[in-house]
Amino acid sequence: TDIAASMGVDALNISIREALVSSTVAEVERAKAANMTAADMAGVLIKCIRMLKSFGKYSDANNLLKAEFPALESALGKDDLQVGYILFEHGQVYRKLGMGDDVPTLETAILIFEKELGKDHFDTASARMHLGIGHLACHQIQKALDLMKPAVDRIEEIVGPEDKAVVKALFELAEAHRIAGNQEEQTRLLLRSIEVSKAAYGPNHPETANQYMSYGEMLRVSNRDDEAAKYLELARDIFVASLGSGHLMAGHVENRLSSLHINTQLWSKVESHGLTCLEIYKAWYPPEHQFLGHIRAKLARGYVGAGKWKEAKAYAEESLVTLRRYSQDPFLPFCEWSLNQADTHLA
Repeated sequence: TDIAASMGVDALNISIREALVSSTVAEVERAKAANMTAADMAGVLIKCIRMLKSFGKYSDANNLLKAEFPALESALGKDDLQVGYILFEHGQVYRKLGMGDDVPTLETAILIFEKELGKDHFDTASARMHLGIGHLACHQIQKALDLMKPAVDRIEEIVGPEDKAVVKALFELAEAHRIAGNQEEQTRLLLRSIEVSKAAYGPNHPETANQYMSYGEMLRVSNRDDEAAKYLELARDIFVASLGSGHLMAGHVENRLSSLHINTQLWSKVESHGLTCLEIYKAWYPPEHQFLGHIRAKLARGYVGAGKWKEAKAYAEESLVTLRRYSQDPFLPFCEWSLNQADTHLA
């Protein structure tokens, strides 16, 4: 992000991101060649893992951890604080990859943090928050809430009610309540996260836009279309102004607006938002990525609604080429229906 800002570009394109990922991995090799101490090497590894996570390169992060962590753990000792931090990062990587090892890994990290930092330390509370998120993925909702609510309270107690860390904590707790079906509490937490973000980051910051987007999405799935459009468009405008019109986050909002207008049956808006999203996603994702299949499926549905059968057929067929790579993709029946409608009217 810093490099993109310094270059004055709208977004990091795929080739730039790949070059930065390669450079990040190479930094570990340079550190090894410099004969760093195990403690210093652990610091480099943690920094590189965080960089790879920020680019969504979780498989690369996992491979790097598997290659480097055993020797560091042996050199430092299983109870070393740096080992705890590496486990904390690895637990998050496991969760993103759906590998199922995140909960025990985070539990081990928490034991180390409690011993070395104390049970009330910020990092201990943060690790408990992530452990709760891990339990959510395992459908252990009450266990997740029992971990996350005290963790949010402790984080807020440590850093204050208007700190940036509170924004993330409130957002994650709101997501837990969404999964639990507690919409009233989800709404309260999301509205509060917006206010805290405005105070911590500013009203026109991308993080504040992210909170607007989350709240708008909640309104969209609740069929509160007019309110949802207001918050989603506000988020989109902030992302465009602060990050550029081609940034991935702007694409994500356009995607949600396309979905919203399938509900409202404003087919011209489905088309305009969908095409904008598609162009952004093509710059950020490889051609076979699932998200490209999803947005083409939405465009096909919009063209069916508008009676543009040739366009509907073309986008549905292109979407199916992508989505059939993935087993049981939820958009497959949706897309097949659009193709069937198009074929029927073109026959």
